[in-house]
Amino acid sequence: MTKKIILILVSLLLLISCEKQGLINQDETLPEKNFYDNYDPKTTLENVSVEMPIKKIILDGKQYLSFDLELERPDLNLKESDFEGENLYTVDLPTGLQPRLMYSSDPNETKFNYGSMCDRPRFPHRCDETIDPLGKEKTIKRLIKIVFEDNTYAEKIIEIPIPEKLPSPEIVFPTTAPDQNDKFKMSFKDIGADKYDISFHLCHEYENDGINPCLDGGEYQMVRENGNLKLIENPYSSTKPSQSIEKDIVTIETDRLLEFEESVVYEVVAYKDGKIGDNIPTLIISSSSISFQ
Repeated sequence: MTKKIILILVSLLLLISCEKQGLINQDETLPEKNFYDNYDPKTTLENVSVEMPIKKIILDGKQYLSFDLELERPDLNLKESDFEGENLYTVDLPTGLQPRLMYSSDPNETKFNYGSMCDRPRFPHRCDETIDPLGKEKTIKRLIKIVFEDNTYAEKIIEIPIPEKLPSPEIVFPTTAPDQNDKFKMSFKDIGADKYDISFHLCHEYENDGINPCLDGGEYQMVRENGNLKLIENPYSSTKPSQSIEKDIVTIETDRLLEFEESVVYEVVAYKDGKIGDNIPTLIISSSSISFQ
Protein backbone atom coordinates (compact mmCIF):
# COMPACT_ATOMS: atom_id res chain seq x y z
CA MET A 1 0.00 0.00 0.00
CA THR A 2 2.85 2.38 0.89
CA LYS A 3 4.50 1.74 -2.49
CA LYS A 4 1.26 2.60 -4.32
CA ILE A 5 0.95 5.91 -2.40
CA ILE A 6 4.56 6.80 -3.25
CA LEU A 7 3.96 6.06 -6.95
CA ILE A 8 0.86 8.26 -7.00
CA LEU A 9 2.74 11.15 -5.35
CA VAL A 10 5.63 10.85 -7.79
CA SER A 11 3.20 10.93 -10.73
CA LEU A 12 1.52 14.07 -9.38
CA LEU A 13 4.87 15.80 -8.90
CA LEU A 14 5.91 14.96 -12.47
CA LEU A 15 2.62 16.31 -13.80
CA ILE A 16 3.01 19.59 -11.90
CA SER A 17 6.60 19.91 -13.10
CA CYS A 18 5.59 19.38 -16.74
CA GLU A 19 2.88 22.03 -16.48
CA LYS A 20 5.32 24.56 -15.01
CA GLN A 21 7.80 23.88 -17.84
CA GLY A 22 5.10 24.37 -20.44
CA LEU A 23 5.29 20.78 -21.65
CA ILE A 24 1.57 20.40 -21.04
CA ASN A 25 -0.85 23.11 -22.06
CA GLN A 26 -4.07 22.86 -20.08
CA ASP A 27 -5.81 25.01 -22.68
CA GLU A 28 -4.78 22.69 -25.51
CA THR A 29 -7.68 20.66 -26.87
CA LEU A 30 -7.55 17.42 -28.82
CA PRO A 31 -8.82 17.36 -32.40
CA GLU A 32 -12.50 16.75 -32.66
CA LYS A 33 -13.43 13.13 -33.27
CA ASN A 34 -15.56 14.22 -36.22
CA PHE A 35 -12.71 16.13 -37.91
CA TYR A 36 -13.18 14.37 -41.25
CA ASP A 37 -16.94 14.87 -41.06
CA ASN A 38 -16.25 18.58 -41.41
CA TYR A 39 -13.30 18.22 -43.80
CA ASP A 40 -13.93 20.11 -47.02
CA PRO A 41 -10.82 20.05 -49.24
CA LYS A 42 -12.76 21.53 -52.15
CA THR A 43 -12.88 24.91 -50.38
CA THR A 44 -9.55 24.71 -48.54
CA LEU A 45 -7.21 23.31 -51.22
CA GLU A 46 -6.32 24.35 -54.74
CA ASN A 47 -8.71 22.73 -57.20
CA VAL A 48 -7.14 21.05 -60.23
CA SER A 49 -8.48 19.15 -63.21
CA VAL A 50 -8.09 15.40 -63.48
CA GLU A 51 -8.74 12.75 -66.08
CA MET A 52 -9.41 9.15 -65.07
CA PRO A 53 -9.81 6.69 -67.96
CA ILE A 54 -11.41 3.38 -67.00
CA LYS A 55 -8.92 0.56 -67.52
CA LYS A 56 -11.04 -2.45 -66.52
CA ILE A 57 -14.53 -3.34 -65.27
CA ILE A 58 -15.33 -6.42 -63.17
CA LEU A 59 -18.83 -7.69 -62.46
CA ASP A 60 -18.87 -10.39 -59.78
CA GLY A 61 -22.28 -12.02 -59.56
CA LYS A 62 -25.27 -9.74 -60.04
CA GLN A 63 -24.46 -6.84 -57.76
CA TYR A 64 -20.72 -6.41 -57.12
CA LEU A 65 -19.14 -4.01 -59.60
CA SER A 66 -15.49 -2.94 -59.58
CA PHE A 67 -13.75 -0.52 -61.92
CA ASP A 68 -10.07 0.37 -62.25
CA LEU A 69 -9.13 4.02 -62.79
CA GLU A 70 -5.85 5.45 -64.02
CA LEU A 71 -5.22 9.05 -63.00
CA GLU A 72 -3.96 11.87 -65.21
CA ARG A 73 -3.02 15.43 -64.21
CA PRO A 74 -3.19 17.68 -67.32
CA ASP A 75 -1.87 20.67 -65.32
CA LEU A 76 1.33 18.78 -64.54
CA ASN A 77 1.47 16.82 -67.81
CA LEU A 78 1.58 13.61 -65.76
CA LYS A 79 -0.12 10.27 -66.36
CA GLU A 80 0.04 7.12 -64.25
CA SER A 81 0.24 5.13 -67.47
CA ASP A 82 3.70 6.64 -68.08
CA PHE A 83 5.00 4.91 -64.96
CA GLU A 84 3.62 1.39 -65.36
CA GLY A 85 5.97 -1.41 -64.39
CA GLU A 86 6.44 -4.42 -62.17
CA ASN A 87 6.55 -3.83 -58.41
CA LEU A 88 5.66 -0.17 -58.91
CA TYR A 89 3.30 1.39 -56.38
CA THR A 90 1.60 4.75 -56.01
CA VAL A 91 4.25 5.90 -53.55
CA ASP A 92 6.81 5.60 -56.36
CA LEU A 93 4.99 8.24 -58.43
CA PRO A 94 5.37 12.05 -58.33
CA THR A 95 3.36 13.52 -55.44
CA GLY A 96 0.98 15.14 -57.93
CA LEU A 97 -0.18 11.64 -58.94
CA GLN A 98 -0.36 10.18 -55.45
CA PRO A 99 -3.92 10.19 -54.01
CA ARG A 100 -3.84 10.76 -50.26
CA LEU A 101 -7.59 10.20 -50.10
CA MET A 102 -9.87 8.91 -52.86
CA TYR A 103 -13.62 8.36 -52.63
CA SER A 104 -16.33 7.18 -55.00
CA SER A 105 -19.89 8.30 -54.29
CA ASP A 106 -23.24 9.07 -55.83
CA PRO A 107 -22.94 12.30 -57.89
CA ASN A 108 -25.45 13.97 -55.56
CA GLU A 109 -23.32 13.22 -52.48
CA THR A 110 -20.78 16.04 -52.57
CA LYS A 111 -19.62 15.69 -48.95
CA PHE A 112 -16.01 14.65 -49.33
CA ASN A 113 -15.65 11.55 -47.16
CA TYR A 114 -19.05 10.08 -48.04
CA GLY A 115 -18.93 7.08 -50.32
CA SER A 116 -16.61 4.10 -50.69
CA MET A 117 -12.85 4.49 -50.56
CA CYS A 118 -10.90 3.46 -53.66
CA ASP A 119 -7.62 1.59 -53.53
CA ARG A 120 -4.75 4.08 -53.19
CA PRO A 121 -1.48 2.10 -52.75
CA ARG A 122 -1.76 0.39 -56.15
CA PHE A 123 -2.64 1.73 -59.55
CA PRO A 124 -4.81 1.58 -61.54
CA HIS A 125 -7.01 2.38 -58.54
CA ARG A 126 -9.86 -0.06 -57.96
CA CYS A 127 -13.20 1.23 -56.72
CA ASP A 128 -15.89 -1.18 -55.54
CA GLU A 129 -19.63 -0.58 -55.75
CA THR A 130 -22.80 -2.51 -54.99
CA ILE A 131 -25.45 -2.18 -57.66
CA ASP A 132 -29.10 -3.22 -57.80
CA PRO A 133 -29.11 -6.93 -58.78
CA LEU A 134 -32.51 -6.43 -60.41
CA GLY A 135 -31.65 -3.11 -62.01
CA LYS A 136 -32.04 -2.54 -65.75
CA GLU A 137 -29.48 0.27 -65.97
CA LYS A 138 -26.80 -0.04 -68.63
CA THR A 139 -24.49 2.45 -66.89
CA ILE A 140 -23.95 4.07 -63.49
CA LYS A 141 -22.50 7.48 -62.69
CA ARG A 142 -20.06 8.03 -59.84
CA LEU A 143 -18.44 11.15 -58.40
CA ILE A 144 -14.72 10.53 -57.78
CA LYS A 145 -13.19 12.86 -55.16
CA ILE A 146 -9.41 12.99 -54.65
CA VAL A 147 -6.94 14.77 -52.39
CA PHE A 148 -3.43 14.49 -53.84
CA GLU A 149 -0.20 14.45 -51.86
CA ASP A 150 0.77 17.82 -53.36
CA ASN A 151 -2.16 19.31 -51.38
CA THR A 152 -4.50 19.75 -54.32
CA TYR A 153 -8.09 18.63 -54.79
CA ALA A 154 -9.83 17.17 -57.84
CA GLU A 155 -13.23 15.69 -58.58
CA LYS A 156 -14.92 14.31 -61.65
CA ILE A 157 -18.16 12.54 -62.52
CA ILE A 158 -17.57 9.40 -64.58
CA GLU A 159 -19.99 7.00 -66.25
CA ILE A 160 -19.28 3.27 -65.96
CA PRO A 161 -20.91 0.85 -68.41
CA ILE A 162 -22.31 -2.28 -66.74
CA PRO A 163 -21.43 -5.56 -68.47
CA GLU A 164 -24.12 -8.11 -69.19
CA LYS A 165 -24.47 -10.56 -66.32
CA LEU A 166 -23.23 -14.11 -66.71
CA PRO A 167 -25.68 -16.95 -65.97
CA SER A 168 -24.86 -19.22 -63.04
CA PRO A 169 -22.95 -22.44 -63.85
CA GLU A 170 -25.63 -24.40 -62.01
CA ILE A 171 -24.48 -27.59 -60.31
CA VAL A 172 -26.83 -30.38 -61.42
CA PHE A 173 -25.06 -33.29 -59.69
CA PRO A 174 -25.02 -34.29 -56.92
CA THR A 175 -28.53 -33.44 -55.80
CA THR A 176 -28.35 -35.43 -52.56
CA ALA A 177 -25.61 -35.93 -50.00
CA PRO A 178 -22.92 -38.41 -51.06
CA ASP A 179 -22.16 -41.40 -48.89
CA GLN A 180 -18.93 -41.60 -46.98
CA ASN A 181 -16.08 -42.88 -49.18
CA ASP A 182 -17.98 -42.19 -52.40
CA LYS A 183 -15.71 -41.08 -55.22
CA PHE A 184 -15.83 -37.40 -56.15
CA LYS A 185 -18.16 -36.58 -59.03
CA MET A 186 -19.73 -33.27 -59.97
CA SER A 187 -21.72 -32.03 -62.98
CA PHE A 188 -22.53 -28.42 -63.89
CA LYS A 189 -23.91 -26.40 -66.78
CA ASP A 190 -21.46 -24.98 -69.31
CA ILE A 191 -22.53 -21.35 -69.72
CA GLY A 192 -19.90 -20.46 -72.33
CA ALA A 193 -17.33 -19.09 -69.87
CA ASP A 194 -13.64 -18.86 -70.73
CA LYS A 195 -12.55 -20.55 -67.51
CA TYR A 196 -14.02 -22.57 -64.64
CA ASP A 197 -12.60 -23.14 -61.18
CA ILE A 198 -14.05 -26.38 -59.79
CA SER A 199 -13.58 -27.35 -56.16
CA PHE A 200 -14.93 -29.44 -53.33
CA HIS A 201 -14.33 -29.01 -49.61
CA LEU A 202 -14.51 -31.74 -46.98
CA CYS A 203 -15.41 -30.13 -43.67
CA HIS A 204 -14.50 -31.71 -40.34
CA GLU A 205 -15.42 -30.82 -36.78
CA TYR A 206 -13.99 -27.49 -35.68
CA GLU A 207 -11.28 -28.01 -33.07
CA ASN A 208 -11.42 -24.43 -31.74
CA ASP A 209 -7.82 -23.94 -32.88
CA GLY A 210 -8.28 -21.15 -35.42
CA ILE A 211 -7.78 -23.51 -38.37
CA ASN A 212 -10.37 -23.63 -41.13
CA PRO A 213 -12.05 -27.06 -40.79
CA CYS A 214 -12.83 -27.15 -44.53
CA LEU A 215 -9.27 -27.06 -45.92
CA ASP A 216 -9.42 -30.68 -47.04
CA GLY A 217 -10.71 -31.28 -50.58
CA GLY A 218 -9.65 -30.73 -54.18
CA GLU A 219 -9.37 -28.02 -56.83
CA TYR A 220 -9.46 -28.29 -60.62
CA GLN A 221 -9.54 -25.86 -63.52
CA MET A 222 -10.97 -25.92 -67.02
CA VAL A 223 -10.14 -23.42 -69.78
CA ARG A 224 -11.68 -22.93 -73.20
CA GLU A 225 -9.25 -23.33 -76.09
CA ASN A 226 -10.46 -22.98 -79.68
CA GLY A 227 -14.04 -23.26 -78.43
CA ASN A 228 -13.47 -26.48 -76.47
CA LEU A 229 -13.10 -26.93 -72.72
CA LYS A 230 -9.85 -28.46 -71.57
CA LEU A 231 -9.10 -29.79 -68.10
CA ILE A 232 -5.86 -28.37 -66.69
CA GLU A 233 -3.86 -30.87 -64.69
CA ASN A 234 -3.26 -29.89 -61.06
CA PRO A 235 0.30 -30.91 -60.09
CA TYR A 236 -0.65 -30.83 -56.40
CA SER A 237 -3.55 -33.27 -56.78
CA SER A 238 -2.93 -36.90 -55.87
CA THR A 239 -5.77 -38.12 -58.12
CA LYS A 240 -6.11 -37.38 -61.83
CA PRO A 241 -9.58 -36.15 -62.83
CA SER A 242 -11.48 -37.10 -65.97
CA GLN A 243 -14.01 -35.00 -67.84
CA SER A 244 -16.97 -35.55 -70.10
CA ILE A 245 -19.33 -33.08 -71.75
CA GLU A 246 -22.79 -33.93 -73.00
CA LYS A 247 -25.46 -31.43 -74.03
CA ASP A 248 -23.62 -28.57 -72.30
CA ILE A 249 -23.36 -30.51 -69.03
CA VAL A 250 -19.77 -30.86 -67.80
CA THR A 251 -18.94 -33.79 -65.53
CA ILE A 252 -15.72 -34.07 -63.51
CA GLU A 253 -14.78 -37.33 -61.77
CA THR A 254 -11.79 -38.52 -59.75
CA ASP A 255 -10.86 -41.46 -57.56
CA ARG A 256 -10.66 -39.17 -54.54
CA LEU A 257 -12.73 -40.61 -51.70
CA LEU A 258 -15.07 -38.26 -49.87
CA GLU A 259 -14.41 -38.51 -46.15
CA PHE A 260 -16.01 -35.76 -44.12
CA GLU A 261 -17.50 -35.22 -40.68
CA GLU A 262 -19.58 -32.04 -40.79
CA SER A 263 -20.34 -31.34 -44.43
CA VAL A 264 -19.13 -31.44 -48.02
CA VAL A 265 -19.26 -28.37 -50.27
CA TYR A 266 -19.22 -28.33 -54.11
CA GLU A 267 -18.42 -25.08 -55.91
CA VAL A 268 -17.95 -23.81 -59.48
CA VAL A 269 -16.76 -20.29 -60.38
CA ALA A 270 -17.02 -19.13 -64.00
CA TYR A 271 -14.98 -16.33 -65.63
CA LYS A 272 -15.55 -14.61 -68.96
CA ASP A 273 -13.41 -11.85 -70.51
CA GLY A 274 -14.78 -9.28 -72.91
CA LYS A 275 -14.91 -5.65 -74.01
CA ILE A 276 -17.47 -2.92 -73.46
CA GLY A 277 -17.98 0.73 -74.36
CA ASP A 278 -14.78 2.32 -75.67
CA ASN A 279 -13.03 -1.06 -75.87
CA ILE A 280 -12.75 -1.31 -72.06
CA PRO A 281 -11.66 -4.80 -70.90
CA THR A 282 -14.20 -6.60 -68.73
CA LEU A 283 -14.18 -9.65 -66.48
CA ILE A 284 -17.55 -11.19 -65.60
CA ILE A 285 -17.76 -13.73 -62.79
CA SER A 286 -20.57 -16.01 -61.68
CA SER A 287 -20.69 -18.97 -59.36
CA SER A 288 -22.73 -21.89 -58.08
CA SER A 289 -22.33 -23.88 -54.88
CA ILE A 290 -24.14 -26.59 -52.97
CA SER A 291 -23.43 -28.19 -49.61
CA PHE A 292 -24.60 -31.30 -47.78
CA GLN A 293 -24.34 -32.23 -44.14
